[in-house]
Amino acid sequence: MRVDQSFIESVGLDASDRRHNEQLARDVVETIRLVAGERLARGLSPARLQQFIAALEDGDDRAIEWIRENISDAEIQVAGAAAYEDVRVQVRDSVAQHNRTARESDGKVAQ
Repeated sequence: MRVDQSFIESVGLDASDRRHNEQLARDVVETIRLVAGERLARGLSPARLQQFIAALEDGDDRAIEWIRENISDAEIQVAGAAAYEDVRVQVRDSVAQHNRTARESDGKVAQ
């Protein structure tokens, strides 16, 4: 699960714009982490959710430590893989919508 050139190409973006793609990759990784965290949080009991929220309030490092101590590697991998695919599909769909809108705008200008 990597946000690399093949990810960029799989969502329909131009792989040659390295600077833009590096920023996009950082943004996508952050989004994947958030989505995976949300998936993991949905599976927690109220008491464990409160513990997790307290860890989050203590900072990212503490939250990551809490996850490692309280959630199995398998759960983390499943949540991460699902989040990766969810975000990849969202980015792909957004790119496709953007491209459609751009083509439609170009067509109106050409008329």
